Amino acid sequence: MKILNLKFNLIIMWMKLMESLLADLIVGVIVGIPILIAIKVTEKIGSDYCWVNRKIIHFSTVPALYAYLYIFNEVYVWTIASLAFFLYTLIPHLMDREMKWFQIKGNFGEVYYCLMYFFIGSAFFYINRPLAVVAMLLTAIGDGVTGIVRFFLFKKKEEAITLYTSTNPQIRKACKTLIGTIAFIIAGIPISIFLLETLKGTLVTFISAIAEKQHLIDDNLAIPIATIISYYLISTI
Repeated sequence: MKILNLKFNLIIMWMKLMESLLADLIVGVIVGIPILIAIKVTEKIGSDYCWVNRKIIHFSTVPALYAYLYIFNEVYVWTIASLAFFLYTLIPHLMDREMKWFQIKGNFGEVYYCLMYFFIGSAFFYINRPLAVVAMLLTAIGDGVTGIVRFFLFKKKEEAITLYTSTNPQIRKACKTLIGTIAFIIAGIPISIFLLETLKGTLVTFISAIAEKQHLIDDNLAIPIATIISYYLISTI
């Protein structure tokens, strides 16, 4: 009788898991559509606005982050989808066949972006989802707004295109203007305060803004890592 009850309970648990996964899969498809649309639309915009196209794709991931925070039941769909996008962006670089409307030869920023979604989203799903979302939103929206503001500050389109497609660290440093950092802070503070405490959220945003402004480590890595580390350091004070 005990064995029968155990088997019955296992079947019920399996059915509930399958139901959750199916629901997550449906949501995953829905929130994945804006990303695919953004990739297709930016292809029409063309490679001249490659840097802007990258930021548009950044913004298109916001619905997925909403689902991550409020809707997904389990981590599996998120992990598989983010890994798929990581490979989708990495393989063209390895094959020397970049999608030139949003990929730059020698610049793996979008690959790191997907990699952070994979690692942070998967690692913190059951631990601290709001923190993970702050780390990813500061990269998606904060860095997105920053990049667009800086790009359009240049009066000559050709100058902006040349600067923002360069992989030279010194040129990249010159692109990291103060006005872009201010835009990051303005966009990031409301996000961080909403999802974290007011003081923690504000401090985390400022530290992440510094991480974005430096030019030695790609900001798609630096921003989320700085967000996570600074949050836990501040929490110990």
